[in-house]
Amino acid sequence: MLAEQMEVRARAEEQLRQSQKMQALGQLTGGIAHDFNNLLTVIQGSADMLARETLPDAKRVRFAQAIVQASANAAALTSQLLAFARRQPLKPEHIDVNDLIGSMRDLLDRTLGERIVVRTELVEHELAVEVDRAQLQSAILNIASNARDAMAGDGRLCIRTRSVPEDDGRLMMSLDISDTGPGIPPEVLDQIFEPFFTTKATGKGTGLGLSQVYGFATQSGGNVSVQSEVGKGTTVTILLPICPAHAAAAPGKSAEEPDGMVLGRILVVEDNVEVGSYVETMLSEQGHQVVLATSAEQALQLIVSEPFDLVFSDVVMPGMGGLRLAEILEEQRPELPVVLATGYSQEVVESGPKGRPIILKPYRLATLQDAIGNALR
Repeated sequence: MLAEQMEVRARAEEQLRQSQKMQALGQLTGGIAHDFNNLLTVIQGSADMLARETLPDAKRVRFAQAIVQASANAAALTSQLLAFARRQPLKPEHIDVNDLIGSMRDLLDRTLGERIVVRTELVEHELAVEVDRAQLQSAILNIASNARDAMAGDGRLCIRTRSVPEDDGRLMMSLDISDTGPGIPPEVLDQIFEPFFTTKATGKGTGLGLSQVYGFATQSGGNVSVQSEVGKGTTVTILLPICPAHAAAAPGKSAEEPDGMVLGRILVVEDNVEVGSYVETMLSEQGHQVVLATSAEQALQLIVSEPFDLVFSDVVMPGMGGLRLAEILEEQRPELPVVLATGYSQEVVESGPKGRPIILKPYRLATLQDAIGNALR
């Protein structure tokens, strides 16, 4: 009798877990569909306007910029999903948080809208941390976007930085983002970092924003906390370890610096025909000679019979992947530089690119140009 009751209870618990999984999946897919449909509306509408022959040049530039911005937002959304699933290689670097926030002012203004007043209170001294720049930017945008939604697009947002000592002796960078929204009820305050939890209407968000912030902060050796009072707003605080002042890296060269472009004969390895054609066009426009291969096996055959200055390869392809191709070339042609590109690769996450240059899809022209130029020098 007892064994039968235990079996019934086990089946009920399993059904409950499956139901919770399906509910979480529904929340995720509904939120992603909502966000991507908004972005696709902007992209498709702008593309339709650009197709009009009578469109003035000023409006043509504006619609082109709208496509670029919507594409960047879509890339940020996929980056958030991959970071949550830990399927994206991170690139920690020394960053002055004050400089990063300053560089994001225009982006924040465009994201939050004209009725959100953004104020910054940044400490005068440098606050250097070692984190993935894109993930820190994404965390700030996630918190700011949640604040915008809470304030219904009308209110004030304050971003503060300061240094605070921890009990273990570490000096931490504290990034506080405060809003003038309605606040979070205490009964749900403990749930806001849970994956898929959201206070927004069904289909209006993925519920991953703050869980991604939590994952980023803890994986970077820090933490995140929330203070909120109903009717008085909310403050989200990110804590990250401060690097020694001397460890902050000097600014590197930007892709736009006129250092003289190095041209070469490039073998592009890409199984997706549209992406391969796109890369071939971009590199040819810059003056490179480009040969396109649709598989790693074809690339190896071409390398035997033709001279190349660089190989630019996708990572995930049918048959042999880009990482294996790079390993073979390292053995057979160690003088031939290889640049890798990927939108998602579990292999890269687990083993890393092993010192090889790698860029993440979707990438911009400047990113591609910088990676190719540095490898050819």
